[in-house]
This record gives sequence, structure tokens and C-alpha cells, in this order.
Amino acid sequence: MTSVSPAPNGAGFNRAGTVTVNLVAVDNTGGSGVASITYHVDSLTPVTVNAATAAVTVSGGDGTHTVFYSATDVAGNPSDSHTQTVKIDTTYPVVGASISPTPNSLGYNRTSSVTVNLSATDVRGSGVASISYKVDNGTPSTVNAATAAVNVSGADGTHTVSYSATDVAGNVTSQSQTINIDTMAPTVSSVTMANGGPQNSKEADAGDTLTIVFPPDMDPRTLCSGWDSSSASAQSARGTASIGLDHKLTFASPATCSAWSFGSVDLVSAYATGQTPLSFDLSTMTWTSGTLVITLQGNRSGTAGSTSNKVNPVYTPVSGAADKAGNPLSGSFTGGMTSRF
Repeated sequence: MTSVSPAPNGAGFNRAGTVTVNLVAVDNTGGSGVASITYHVDSLTPVTVNAATAAVTVSGGDGTHTVFYSATDVAGNPSDSHTQTVKIDTTYPVVGASISPTPNSLGYNRTSSVTVNLSATDVRGSGVASISYKVDNGTPSTVNAATAAVNVSGADGTHTVSYSATDVAGNVTSQSQTINIDTMAPTVSSVTMANGGPQNSKEADAGDTLTIVFPPDMDPRTLCSGWDSSSASAQSARGTASIGLDHKLTFASPATCSAWSFGSVDLVSAYATGQTPLSFDLSTMTWTSGTLVITLQGNRSGTAGSTSNKVNPVYTPVSGAADKAGNPLSGSFTGGMTSRF
């Protein structure tokens, strides 16, 4: 008689790397009694123990192993030869996930319906039994297959697909996949001018600032080519802020923003007069979590105009400005409050 420890599951598999097959031999009533048990595992050398019981260790790695055994009584009568199969699987299945449609380089999808294709393999083990999954805090689902297609649909934002694969032996691999959905075009919430310089607020001078507030998911690299789209730290560029004869403020920083800059802001009033634009050669443009601030600094060239009018500045973004999902920032945005340098 045999027993296996630990006991295999219903499919006959053990998840333990070492399994014990316990052998027990009995002789017929009135017989001479059991003299010995002989066994061997797979093709290993046979072992004989002079007893009616034996504990056989099976530890040959994942796969199917066979214990061959027989008993002999004191009179020399041998039993028939018997076998016990031991199936070991300690290898966890491997699960892969692919997203359709493929997100952009920053991990965003611009569609409200995304499919996560799950595929599990268990090459050296017992084989994949099932895949289980759930979306966010939804109800879990299980499919008795090695593949599953999970639909993620809902409001813009971050969704999480939690999934696992279970092999026939009961080994479970659990993972998750994040889905970022963003279908909404970004907007600017405020455009303000502030006097920060030593001169009066009727003309542009060093220390004055222009602030534009974008949504948090705005891609800063689409405003300044030298900035990092994925960085959460403040980023800045030094260059020349100019106010042209058309009253529009622009910023140029060839060293950092070599391909483009933020666009322009129409100040409406005449902050530059005459035939020469007004410029500040050591100005800075700083990006911090969606807020862009241009600070006028350095030597001022050109003629500063003066205005007593309170105006609402109008921002026009650079072509190609977009959020991290690629939704374009287009049109113009008028500041909600009047201000002036």
C-alpha cells in the first residue's frame, strides 16, 4: 500500500519540490511476515530496506516521476512489482498582457474603450488551467483557458486590470496592468499678468510675470522641446522674452526650446512703442505641474510703452501643443481677469 505526502491535488499534482511516498507491506494471515521492501525512483539504483515500511523521497525536479516497489516475505515469496506515479510542478505560469489599441509612448490611450489581451503559458509545468481578472473594483471573472480579452471602458482617468493565471497544479501568478484613458482636449484655466518690477504697473519691466495655468496632464515637451514629458520636477529655460509691435509677448530659448516655444500672448495694449520691439534677454520660462511662468529679466532693449488700460490677455498656443495623451490644445484663451504690467 502507498500514500503520498503532501497529498496531490485533484489533478494528481504536487506543488512541493520534495514528495514522500510511504510504502507499507503486509503478509497474509499465518504467513511468515514481511522481510523487506525494495524500491527505486525512475532509473535510480534500487534500495532495499529490511522492514515492512519505507519512506521514499522523490525530489527529481518538476515533471512526472515513477516509484517502483515490491516486498518479500521471510519465506522468500516476492510480491508483484507495483508503481506509484508522482507529478511535481513548482513552476509558476507566465502571464503576458498587450493593450489594443497600443498606448502612446507616455502610456496614454485616446479612446474610451481599450482591450487588454491576456495570455498565459506554463511550458515546463502542468499547463494553464484558468485566467481570472477584474477591472478596478469590479466583479472578478474567470475563464478556463490560457487567453482572455478584457475590455476596459469608462470615464477618463486611470484604470487597473488585476489578473492572475493558475496552472493545473494550483500555482498562481498575479499581476496588474494600468490603463490611462484621456479623450478630453486640454484647456487653459487662467492667463494673468502681474507687476513684479520696480517700475509702475503701466509698463513692462524686469520682474514682471506672465502666468498660464494648464491642466496637470499637459505635456510640457510640446511647449518646449528640451523639457521632459515624464518629469514631475520643475523645469526651466532661459532666453529672451519679447513684446512685438503687434503687442504679442513671445519667448525664445534656442539652447533649451530649440524646436518651439509656448506660443504667444496678446497683451492687447501698447507695451512696446515706436519701431523697435521690447525685449528682455535674461528672462526665464518655468514649468511646474501644469503652471507656466515667464519672468521678464535682464537688459531691456527697445522702447517700453505705457498704458492705463486694464486688459484681458489672450493666449494662443504653439501648433502641436497637446496633453500627454496627444489631445491637441487649440484655439485661443482669454484671461478671466484684467491685469497689467
